[in-house]
Amino acid sequence: MLKHRTINRQSPWLFKKADKMAANGIHRARKKGLPHDSRKTLRDECLRQMVQTRGRCPYLYKRYQINNGVGGGDFSPTLDKKVPSKGYVVSNIEVISSRANRIKSDADSLEVRAVAEAMELRGL
Repeated sequence: MLKHRTINRQSPWLFKKADKMAANGIHRARKKGLPHDSRKTLRDECLRQMVQTRGRCPYLYKRYQINNGVGGGDFSPTLDKKVPSKGYVVSNIEVISSRANRIKSDADSLEVRAVAEAMELRGL
C-alpha cells in the first residue's frame, strides 16, 4: 500500500529510505567494481536531494511514495547514476522516481524526445 508522507530531514522513514538506497548502491558498486563514496556520504546526499526537491521526482514532478510492503512503486525514490561507469559518488548520483529511472535506463534523450513527439501527434 502506498502512502503519502511529509518530506523533511527529521522523518524516520526518509532517513531509513536514504540509508537503504546508499547501502544498496554500495553493494551494486562493489559487485561491479565501480567507485563509490561512503554510506554516510551517499545517505546524506540522498536526504539533501529529497528535501531540496520537496519530495518530488525532478524528472516527472510527481511526489515520491513509499511502499510499506515488499518492492517499490512507480514513484518510489531510487538512486540513479548519471554516468553508469562513474559509480555511486556524490557528483554522479541523483534521487529520481523508479519510473523515471526505468525510462532513463532504456532510452537516450533523443529517443525519449522522439517518442514524446509521436505521442503528441497521436493525441496520447
